[in-house]
Amino acid sequence: MLVKAREKAARENLCINFCCADANELPFEDETFDAAVSLSALEFSSDLKKTLLDIYRVLKPGGRMVIGLIGGGSAWSRYYEKKAKKDPESVFRHAHFRTLDELIAAMPGKNVQGKAVLFIPPDFNFEDREKALELEREAQRQGREDGGFICALSYKHLK
Repeated sequence: MLVKAREKAARENLCINFCCADANELPFEDETFDAAVSLSALEFSSDLKKTLLDIYRVLKPGGRMVIGLIGGGSAWSRYYEKKAKKDPESVFRHAHFRTLDELIAAMPGKNVQGKAVLFIPPDFNFEDREKALELEREAQRQGREDGGFICALSYKHLK
């Protein structure tokens, strides 16, 4: 993944320093970053709370953390679990799919907010845009939390 990221950054003329590290022991000093964003990566953390605490550690006071995951108990997590059972080489055999409540409970910080989206199943005909939008709107009206993608936001306390 780092090779692909470096190649893409070079193509886009972006000056980015990439590093490979254990997410539970980030190689940065306390209060280094204004924000931290992780999308579809922490499914592979065996101890989500520990990982999130280390991300929180490197945030500056007032900094924010945004975490997005494939939602546990969703049609999408079942799809990836099924895929992993069929293919022993699948990266998803190492995944831990959490629910929105589990993600919010693990998030350090204040004013934690969360939301679930992507209620359209993987086998949906994505060419039917209006039907997709209606399914999403209806799921939101119902207050469903079993979306295929879940996201949480928290802020680090000011000193």
